[in-house]
Amino acid sequence: MRKIEIVCMIALVAFLGFAQKSFALAIGEGDLTIRANTSGTYDNNVTYVDSSEKDDFISTVGVGADYLFEGKTRSLKFTGNLQRNIFWDNDDFSNTAGDLRVEFKNEFTAYDRMTVRDVFIHAEDPRSFEDSFGRSQGRYSYYRNNFDIDYTHDFTQQFSLRSYYANDISEYSRVDLRDSMLHNIGFEGFYQWNSETSFVGT
Repeated sequence: MRKIEIVCMIALVAFLGFAQKSFALAIGEGDLTIRANTSGTYDNNVTYVDSSEKDDFISTVGVGADYLFEGKTRSLKFTGNLQRNIFWDNDDFSNTAGDLRVEFKNEFTAYDRMTVRDVFIHAEDPRSFEDSFGRSQGRYSYYRNNFDIDYTHDFTQQFSLRSYYANDISEYSRVDLRDSMLHNIGFEGFYQWNSETSFVGT
């Protein structure tokens, strides 16, 4: 399997010319863009620990797609990415990661509108701002999903009321990292006093 991955990696690098390529297509009333890229990274500590460090060269092959539909009163935006990370010396660390983002907007009337968003991420490489400061030592994989929906009504040209709900879920492969789920619901009022002054209340 490792030899097949390396051969495919070399073939794709030769095809892309060590660069990112994109292709645009018109599908129905929307536009679809397909992307592909390759990259290489050297890491002197792929285990993310303070002792028994391992270095490695990581080759990454990625494909993605963007779809955008924009109508008079509604729009739909889709973004998806999939990448394969190949570790040359530590094959057991090779992994596949991906993310999916969807955003839908709809205007029911001239005064009422709604937005729905969902972001899903799966990764096995714990690179983050927190990890760089050693808060989470060692490798792990995780799933994260962020969903939110909001509804806005304009009572006047100056005053609007927005209601919203959000749900965040995080699941980790390591038992010492706690899974989490967060629900958030609320209301937000917006008043435009003039072109330079506005008030927001939650």
